[in-house]
Amino acid sequence: MKTKTAGSSELTVGQLTELCNICQTNEAGQHFTEFCSDLDLWESLGFIIIDKPVHHPSGIEYDSQYWTVNITDDGLEAIESYSECI
Repeated sequence: MKTKTAGSSELTVGQLTELCNICQTNEAGQHFTEFCSDLDLWESLGFIIIDKPVHHPSGIEYDSQYWTVNITDDGLEAIESYSECI
């Protein structure tokens, strides 16, 4: 069931619910890269920012376990719009 239009994408209730609950690690201790299925979509829509640190001397990106996630103002607006719909 599609519910919310974000640019040219329509998000499902499940996607918006997952966005509402995004966190660094879940209650089971899993990192967000292990349990969030729509990170690429949310990042492309500007709803989240994933900080992917780089080891400066080598220029190599650290493994995903060192990444952090932050929700943007657009992401907060999407969540607020979603919560008003339910």
